[in-house]
Amino acid sequence: MKLGKILVGLAIVAAVLGGGFLYAKSGITKGVQAYLYAYPMVMMSATRDATVDSTRYNAVNHSRTFPDHAFRRVVRPNVDTLYSTVWFDLADGPAVLELPDSGGRYYLMPIHDAWTNVTTSIGSRTTGNGPQGYLVTGPDWTGDVPEGLTVITSPTNTAWAIGRSDTAAANADGSPSDDMKATYEFQSAMSVTPLPRWLMGERNRQETIEPSGDNDLQTAKIVADMDAETFYTTFYSFLRGNPAPAEDAPFWDSVMKSFGFVDPNAEGADGYWMYGDLSALNRWLLEAAYARIPSVMEMIGAARKYDEMGWRNMPGAGVPLGRYGTNYGLRAYVAHIGLGANEAIDAVYPGAERDFDGAPLNGNTRYKLHFKADELPPVKGFWSLTLYGADAYLFDSAIKRYAVGGRDALRYNADGSLDLFVQADAPANEADYANWLPSPKGETFALTMRLYWPKQRVLDGNWKMPSIEVVN
Repeated sequence: MKLGKILVGLAIVAAVLGGGFLYAKSGITKGVQAYLYAYPMVMMSATRDATVDSTRYNAVNHSRTFPDHAFRRVVRPNVDTLYSTVWFDLADGPAVLELPDSGGRYYLMPIHDAWTNVTTSIGSRTTGNGPQGYLVTGPDWTGDVPEGLTVITSPTNTAWAIGRSDTAAANADGSPSDDMKATYEFQSAMSVTPLPRWLMGERNRQETIEPSGDNDLQTAKIVADMDAETFYTTFYSFLRGNPAPAEDAPFWDSVMKSFGFVDPNAEGADGYWMYGDLSALNRWLLEAAYARIPSVMEMIGAARKYDEMGWRNMPGAGVPLGRYGTNYGLRAYVAHIGLGANEAIDAVYPGAERDFDGAPLNGNTRYKLHFKADELPPVKGFWSLTLYGADAYLFDSAIKRYAVGGRDALRYNADGSLDLFVQADAPANEADYANWLPSPKGETFALTMRLYWPKQRVLDGNWKMPSIEVVN
């Protein structure tokens, strides 16, 4: 170990004395780029391992409860839908995904590749609410397609389907509402079955209720706590069978290969790779880059644009989600703050951490959002406004209300407009209680709007979220 450190030190000294300071600086920059490039795949690996074991691949896994303030599995959890997810492992062949008639219920089920790109989106918007069946295959599969099935080809052998079913909240006493029970029936009729078993007439359904959360399964923290060796070893392990898109070839040539990384999916590659095979200098550069990642992620987040009303992530603010191309920095940041994001055409997520005057949102202040009658959220699915604490998780609301939205029994004004009240204490006017979103007294917080199946005026940037007004 000591000899290795001495060799690293000598290599650095030699680089600097030899006029290699700029080379070292350039190498660290490339190391940051390599980390951002690999990060989404490492997050996918960690999330899969934290949520299912290998016996639950190619099977549908349902959540039957909504997250609460104790939930820590992902940041900014969704309290609008019940989830039905599938981790596909297609290396040994396809799997058949069958979905029942939703009975008019809005749902969507995008399928992400191992790099977090949306490869296809199933559901009310795209394929309708009737019964449907799909043959989900890996990139290299060839064979006969059974009659009645539509082929979905994943560019990677690992794929993640994230189904979301529009569902009303539980009853006040915490018991499942009638709408939740109806969603359970819809979920229970879904099936995911490996093709050979499906051909024999088997159907693999899953009805196990998942826990609402587990504080030990914070995947972003799991990845953040990895050292460079663990991080890149995880990346390489997951990379096998999950090839990079062809458009990434220039990046591999200019960055990854410069460190000695070899694509395990390349023709003739034996898939063998160890972090220790890298040169001492390259390991030092990668580890030096590693120390800069928290500040780099912060910088990427700070670069997100606000629109004129003080909201981020509006389509007009230029934030493409779901299909990232070669925008590796954005892809990494989205994986960091909200792994598995939809394309804007399926959902838009405006977010705010400050009021209209630029002051941080705080529970000591009362706020109002006013939607004019002709400016109510334009969606074909549904909309909701959720409040998160500074840690990006739900806070412990005394009334267990974490979001308000268009499906709630809101009180509209006489002219058809709508006021939402965000404050720590209940509104003085009892009639406004349904429109109240509780905030944590004395603490900073953030708001996230969810617009499912937004109308074209949202996508064009012609509709804006209202400003967050201080009403103290």
